[in-house]
Amino acid sequence: MTIEEISKFLSTHNGRDKVIRTLFYTAKLASALTSSEETVFKLETISGQLSACRIVLRLFDDIPMLNYTLTYGLGKQVE
Repeated sequence: MTIEEISKFLSTHNGRDKVIRTLFYTAKLASALTSSEETVFKLETISGQLSACRIVLRLFDDIPMLNYTLTYGLGKQVE
């Protein structure tokens, strides 16, 4: 893969999600296969952070959802 292909792949939501998901499952697998408690803790921390990253990207990556979030009324202004 060239740098242009990688850049194009990562410029889409699906591309970023696939890379993060692959890293997440790799960290999970590595933590299951290692015997060092410290390494297991570090890999579990990494996988947790990657999982949280995927959630945030799913919530705020697309423009319509961001627009809806910004225009959603709160309190007395809501009908």
